[in-house]
Amino acid sequence: MLPAVVFNEKLIIPLFSILKEVFNEKKHADKCLHQYFSRHTKLQPQDKAFFSELCYDLIRNWRLLQESFGEDNAFIFKHPFSFLPAYYYFKKMDLPEPLTRITFNKRIFLQRLAENQNIRKFRESYTDELDTYCVNDLGEEKWNSLAAALNGKPLQYIRANTLKISRDRLSELLREQRIKNKAVANTASAIENLSSRPLFALKEFHEGLFEIQDISSQKVSEFTGVKKGERVIDACAGNGGKSLHLAALLENKGKVIALDINAAKLEVLKKRAARAGIQTIETRVIDSDKVIKNLNNTADRLLLDVPCSGSGVFKRNPDAKWNMEPSMILQLIEIQKKILDNYSGMCKKGGTMVYANCSVLPSEGEKQIVDFLQNHTDWKLEDELRIHPDEVNADGFYMARLLRIA
Repeated sequence: MLPAVVFNEKLIIPLFSILKEVFNEKKHADKCLHQYFSRHTKLQPQDKAFFSELCYDLIRNWRLLQESFGEDNAFIFKHPFSFLPAYYYFKKMDLPEPLTRITFNKRIFLQRLAENQNIRKFRESYTDELDTYCVNDLGEEKWNSLAAALNGKPLQYIRANTLKISRDRLSELLREQRIKNKAVANTASAIENLSSRPLFALKEFHEGLFEIQDISSQKVSEFTGVKKGERVIDACAGNGGKSLHLAALLENKGKVIALDINAAKLEVLKKRAARAGIQTIETRVIDSDKVIKNLNNTADRLLLDVPCSGSGVFKRNPDAKWNMEPSMILQLIEIQKKILDNYSGMCKKGGTMVYANCSVLPSEGEKQIVDFLQNHTDWKLEDELRIHPDEVNADGFYMARLLRIA
């Protein structure tokens, strides 16, 4: 549901220009929105909220709306005002005054909508190819449940930086600023944000007291079982969300070596680590095989948060489901296999490795671990965890913890 703000007619044309970039040029919605807001600094908070919410909700339900509207994307991008009543009728909301002047056949639209809501690939807005792949990988019943869950609006979670503040104290500080929140049960540092206010502008954020991080992502670092003083390698660190959490769990006593093939992402991590008051993270760019070989048999704990389809985070990144094709998933599965084969040697004998990704697909999770163990008898499975978005209102994740026995 859209926030209770005034419909801004002037924002519709630029909004649909962004949607055109997302669907036709396969650009990321979050980056397009960031660029637009950076260029239009005088936009009011309520207009930014309207713009963002409408953008993501249209992407999330695009195929259902487009099929029920009965015109192709080219027509919709050229005539966005003709299309918008479809969204408001779908949401059962009153039309804003500017849209009441549009000629729109509500009866035919609602008839088509009712028919299309009986068809999963339309109702949850997936491509034919991705829908078929997910059915084959998960089974009809499980994909029915997951597809619906992944098409909802995500919750926002915070991780308190326990190097600087307790979760309870952070929760109090946020409430003092009228930011409603609640602690997440069975976690040490997770808070659910119940407010719509943006958090990145808060002084508490700039002081490094918290990070925005989904509870499933937080669970991965906890699942490694790190202990103070250990040497940990985060081999696919990216911008470093899990590296930061690992360092906090180590209580700044030990070492986290953050690796990635993207140097720019590691630069972001350095800035985040400085803000968080972390001195134990060392970054290294994987620019040759030597980087991995030089770290062989050095890690007490090894985290492989591998590239994946991102199917577990479709709620937060609904544009990803339009860009992800089965051929790309197959390529990612091969990349995952290579990372497991080539990087696992960095773990010491007696050490543990956690393989993780934000996919709901067994082909990227459980099946990968079965294949790895069949070909690597020097490892055994200690534990594995699957977080299902249709069971927990959080990102979908898979994680497996393995012990190196030889």
